[in-house]
This record gives sequence, structure tokens and C-alpha cells, in this order.
Amino acid sequence: MQQRKLLRFSGTCPLLGRVARFPLLAVGCRWLVGPAVFWVICGSAVARGAEAAAESPAGPPSGEPPAAPAEPPEQPAEPRQPPELPAPSAPVAVSPPLPPPGPGAPPPPAVPLAPPLSRPAPPAPPELAPELTRDKEQPPRARFELEARVISGFEYERERPSGAQTDPGGKEYGFELDQARVGISGELDRLRVNLNLELGDALSRNTGAAADSPPYLRTAALEYRFSRALRLTVGRYKRPFSRLALESRVDLPVLDRGLLNDLLVEANQWGDRAVGAMASGRLEVAKLRWYLSLSNPSWSPSLRSEGLDVLGRVQLSPAKGLTLGINGGYKHLRLAGSSTGTDNLAIGGDIGWKIAGAHLLLEGSYARLPLETGRPSGFGALLMADYELELSRNWALQPVVFVELADADAELSQTESLKLAVGVNLLAAGGFRVMPQLELVRSVGDTSQLNPWLEGEKLGLILSLAL
Repeated sequence: MQQRKLLRFSGTCPLLGRVARFPLLAVGCRWLVGPAVFWVICGSAVARGAEAAAESPAGPPSGEPPAAPAEPPEQPAEPRQPPELPAPSAPVAVSPPLPPPGPGAPPPPAVPLAPPLSRPAPPAPPELAPELTRDKEQPPRARFELEARVISGFEYERERPSGAQTDPGGKEYGFELDQARVGISGELDRLRVNLNLELGDALSRNTGAAADSPPYLRTAALEYRFSRALRLTVGRYKRPFSRLALESRVDLPVLDRGLLNDLLVEANQWGDRAVGAMASGRLEVAKLRWYLSLSNPSWSPSLRSEGLDVLGRVQLSPAKGLTLGINGGYKHLRLAGSSTGTDNLAIGGDIGWKIAGAHLLLEGSYARLPLETGRPSGFGALLMADYELELSRNWALQPVVFVELADADAELSQTESLKLAVGVNLLAAGGFRVMPQLELVRSVGDTSQLNPWLEGEKLGLILSLAL
């Protein structure tokens, strides 16, 4: 019977057909060749399954949570080894594939996928010791700012004497360069440096022996800030006298600061800039600002002098938009060639009011005039008002009115003059201004020879840009 089975199998294998003629040899082939062929077929199936698993990533088995994603290896992976075949200890049962569902059969139920596991947050770094933290602190860095300003345009001016005045007057017109200012400031922690140069002095006719300030140099100051309530400034700076004098030309709505400023602040140097030291600060009480300055009394390229100026100012804001200020000073001056010096006093006050787009300034000053001959003291008062009328987001109109009464000699009459300035400025975003203005100066009553201001008119069209 075994021979008949082998003979039937030999129909598909010619070699086995020949072996079947020998019974002993046929029985050996049955027990040796059959299992060998079986194990070869099983090994091939396992190898194909391992290769398919290596080419396509397989999901986790049913009922087991998915493994966390492995960290990328730092070293290059070793070459993949071929899978090992299972040992031939027991036959492996291979389940037949399921038949495809029929056209009317429902689709197989979807197997829910487990949500991916989020990567755990990295542990917080350990806190460094205080000494290590201090070693990594960066030193403070200096910050610098550059600014530039140009004020130029066309001016027509006519002056004439009146009464007993002996100055012949005259007429001038042409293009003028009022300012060509370059400034740089820097901060390093609590220190601040401010340097301001006037390049327009190269074209100014007043640069020389008659000038009341050194050419080109305007401000050169070093400031140390102890706190908001106390600052110390040394060098050449603008001294705290007269709010109008402290106003920058960039923010000033008129072409100049008036008659009294020329006489008190600049000619007799009760304000403006000087070399010295100043303490200042701001207090929260009514937004109070205070200034105290000690400086040289005057500067002149031809007339040497010695002495000391003590100037102070207090400004407070009792209500929103309202500011009150008072300033005063003491000047001890001894001119070269004089054995004795003079002691002089000055005082002034101002009120500023800002509401909506309107600005109002009322100011008055009185001072002794140590550098004048025949005019021991002077005083005056001024009123300046302007209103900003917005035209668009980038343009606005600014009507301005300036009225001033100045007296060059408080002890005598016939030394008073009146100044009126009107204009409508065009303001643009970015610091650009167009300033057409008209100025009139008239004597009040009879005019004495001691009146330094001639009657006249001045018409100007000035362009200003500050960056």
C-alpha cells in the first residue's frame, strides 16, 4: 500500500518514479523528503512575513498600549540582520486568508486607534548657585541717539530809529540759515552724556568778538542720575532761568524769543548756557520739578571776568494742564581790570496752561544788568498763545500770537517797546514745519537814547525740520 501511494506521488516527480521500484529506498524517501519539503515551505513563509513586517510599520497588537516613540539614536544604526528562522521543534499552523466580503456584506468594523502618547516634558534644569548666576550677568551696554535740526528760510527786515535814538537802522533781506544743529547723546546705566554742536556758526555774522557764546559748541554735559528725585549735571548746559528760554527752538511756535530775552538772558547772561554744575530732580508731590545751578557768571572772547552765578527754578503742576514756575538768581561779577565786583539779583515767574489743542504762556522777569552801561535794570512781560487745528492725520494748522512789553531801564521812562508777532504755521508729521510770520516792533511814547530797540518790521518764511 505504501508502494502504491509512492507510485501515485511519482507521477508528479520523475525521480521519485524511479525510486519507487525499490521498496526500501521508497520508504526512506517517504520519511526524509516529506518533512524536508515541509520545513522548507514553512521557512519561506516565515521569511516573507518578516520582510513584509520590516518594510511596512505595523501597529501595536490588539489590547496592548502603543509604545512611546523612541528617541533618535545618536550613532548611525547598525546594518539590519536577517531574521532567524524558528527551530524545527513543532509544525506551525498557518491560518487560511479570510474570503473577501460579498457585495451585500457590511464592511468590517473599524479598529479604534489608540491616541498617540505625548512626549513627556523635559525636566527643569537645576538652579545654579548664586556665584554661578553672577558670573553670567551681562555688563550694561551704552545706548546712543543722534539728532539733527535745520532751520532756514527767507527773511525781510527793516528798522528805523525814533525819538532820540542814534542808530541809523537799515534794511536787510535774503536767505538765512538760523540753525544747523547736530546732537548726540548716550546712556550707560545711570550716566548720560549730551553733546550739541551748531554748524551754522560757520555762516553767522555774529561769530567773533561780539558773540555771547563760543562758536560751534552749544552743549557738552555729563549727567549722573542718583534717582528720579536727584540728578547731577556738570559741563556746559542750559541754566534754569525763564521758561521761554528753556523752550527748544523745535517746540517754539515763533521765530525768536523776544526783546527781553535778548537783553536779560543772552546779553547779560542771566540764562542760556554756561559751564558749571547743576542739581535737579522731580518729586511726586504736585509733579514738582526743581533746579539749582552754580556756574561761571559770563563768557566773552574779549572781556575776561570772574565770579559766580547761582540760579534756581521750581515748577509744579497743581492741576492737569496747568503749570506754575518761579525762578531767581544771584550773580557776583568782577570784570577784568576792576578791583571790586558787583552783586546782582534776578527774579521771574510764569504760568503755562494747556487745554485740548490750545497752549497759553504768561511770563514776567526782572533783573539787574551788570554788563550794560547806563541801564542798571530791566523788566518785561509777554503773552504767547497758539492753537493746533488738525487737518488730517499728518497735517495741522497752528495759528500763533506773541505780544511783549519790554523796558530796558526800570528806573527811567521812554525806554519801553512793544513787540507783536502773528503767524499761521503748517505742521507735518515727523517734525517738519512751515512758519510764515510777521513781526512788528514799536516804541511806547517818546523814545530815549537808552532804548536799544529800533522800530521796524520783519517778514519771514521759515522751514524747520528736526530728526
